[in-house]
Order: sequence, then C-alpha cells, then structure tokens
Amino acid sequence: MVVNLVQESHAGGAKRNSMVSTRGTVVKAEPQAEPAATPAPDLLTSDQSAGTSEQRPSLPVIRFSQEEAALMTERVQELEAAGDDALDRALDLGIDRAVLNNLVSRVVRFMLFRNYEKPEVPVKQQDLANLWQKEQQIGRHARKLPGIVVPMAAAKLATTFGLEMRELGGVHKPAAAAAATASQAGAAAAADAGTAVAGGSGMAASGNGAASSQKMFVLRSMLPQALVQKFVQDPADDPVRGLMTVILALIQLSEGSMEADALWRDLRKMGVDKDGSANCFGKKGAAGVVANMKKSRYIASKKRVTPAGEQQLLYVWGENATDEFGGSMNVFIDRWLADGGPNGLHIAGMAS
Repeated sequence: MVVNLVQESHAGGAKRNSMVSTRGTVVKAEPQAEPAATPAPDLLTSDQSAGTSEQRPSLPVIRFSQEEAALMTERVQELEAAGDDALDRALDLGIDRAVLNNLVSRVVRFMLFRNYEKPEVPVKQQDLANLWQKEQQIGRHARKLPGIVVPMAAAKLATTFGLEMRELGGVHKPAAAAAATASQAGAAAAADAGTAVAGGSGMAASGNGAASSQKMFVLRSMLPQALVQKFVQDPADDPVRGLMTVILALIQLSEGSMEADALWRDLRKMGVDKDGSANCFGKKGAAGVVANMKKSRYIASKKRVTPAGEQQLLYVWGENATDEFGGSMNVFIDRWLADGGPNGLHIAGMAS
C-alpha cells in the first residue's frame, strides 16, 4: 500500500494529483509551493446512478509534499536493493532459499509483534539470533546470518508495511564529558574499571545507562509526518509525547547531561509533578513516563560522584532519541526558547 501510494502520487501528469481514499480520508501529494486550493469536484461524491445531482461534503484532505513522497520512495528502494544484495550473498554461500525465506519471515513476525507488545522498545540482535540458532541447515554460515537476514527482513518490512527497521547507535555523549575524557591522563585506566571521567569527577553508568555494544533495532513508520499523525499516532498519547520532547530538550539545553533533581525542578515549573497521581500521562504519571523513556532507550541514566563524595543521578540521551530526533531537536529548542523556555511553558492538563 505504501509503495503504491507514493509511486502514484509521485508520477507525472494526471497521476500527480490523484487521490487515495484511506479510512474515509483523502490523501493527496502535491508540490510544496502550491497554495491550498478549493477541493476539486472529484472530491465530492454524487449519486449519479440514481439520476440526482445531490453532492455530499468532501472528505477531509491530508496534504504532503512531493519531496516527502520522493524521499520515502528513495529510502524504500535503498532498503529493497540492500535486501536483494543480501539474498545474492546468501545464495553464493549455498544457503537454501526456502530456509532463508523462513528465517526472514520469522524476523518480520518477531519485530511486528514485539513492536505491538512493547512500542518503541529496541530489540537486541541477540533476540533475533535466537530465531535461527537451532536451524540445522545453516551450518557453518550461522555467524554471517545477521548481515543477510536483517537486510532482507528490513526490505520486507519497508515494501510491505511501510516500516523501517532502524539500527540504533550509541548514547548521546555530552560535549563536556567528551572533552574531559580526552584531557584526563587517567581516562584509560578509568575506562578499564568501567568508569568515565566527566568534569573531574567519576561518572559510572548505572543499570539503565550503559551504552550497549550489542546492536539494537527499532521500527519506525516511513510515512510522511502528516499521515503518521493521522493514521499512526493516537491523539490520546499527545501529552506523553509532549512531555518526552520537553525532557529531551531540557537535557540538550544542559549540554547533553542533566541531574535528575534539576530535571524535576524544571518540570515542576511547568506544572509537572514527579509524585503526582494518575493524570494525562497515564496511571503512573510523569514518573512512569521517565521510567518508560529509560526502558525504551530515549534516555539513559548515569551516576556521578561529586568532589564531596556524593552520588548524583544524571540523564543523557539514549540511542532511540539520538536516532529519532538528532538535529531536529535544535529547531524545537529555538522555538521553545522564543516562547520563554521552562519558565514560559505550561503543559496542558496539569495544574499550575
């Protein structure tokens, strides 16, 4: 469905402005520079078979740019090409195609069901490897399977479901911590002990904070943002998404690392209380949102030892946040600061 929609909307001539009706909504791809026009007559449904000229109101129109459609099509084609290349390598190794297709289907099913059960929580590569560890027909090529099965599964997810199977990188490393690590003579010894040096004090990763050396994967919709907001995102989750964005922005404003107490102090200025009961953020409130951000690797926690010997809990961006937001967070921060930042923003649904 995804590929057909994009290909049809991106084609030239009459197909460029063709409409696709989905869930009672008309989806239209149009050049970004064109102003919104009055709905064309073909958007209105008329009962011509009954011989009447009565017209009913047009369906709501969702617009997205030709550039968005082109980028999506290009990305789908890239993933499809990578999948074809992986298949060729597998056949050159003598792996049976039926066995390979079976493994790809297992990975696709696993990613879809895991994403449904635990949305946005990354899947470790070891979890995927468990799907083929007992496959006897693979033999000595088992170690090469991740580089073959994963690209083929990613291609299947993209072309069939419009989902991108993204590999997550490491946690966001604060600039101050990176500079301090480079300047400290004892950094190498501290690394051997499992400790990073930041600002002259020890910083050790806590249970949720360590950047995993193991690859992790997450599914993201490849649809243009307008369609994601209409068909993928649940409006009931808007408060949670808003709070997550604010938390990540606060951490970014703190040079990539923020003390937990300072985070909650800023959130209280916006009417968000850590100890608040069930509210628009769910049964566990804002504290539950933070806990889920750690589980889904949007934030990672680290413990820092101060010069006075006290331990402080710090939050940094996790792999999921770095992959999803990247530089776009700076755009949000600029707009946010123009509105007054933490002192000028009140999160809807929370008491002052």
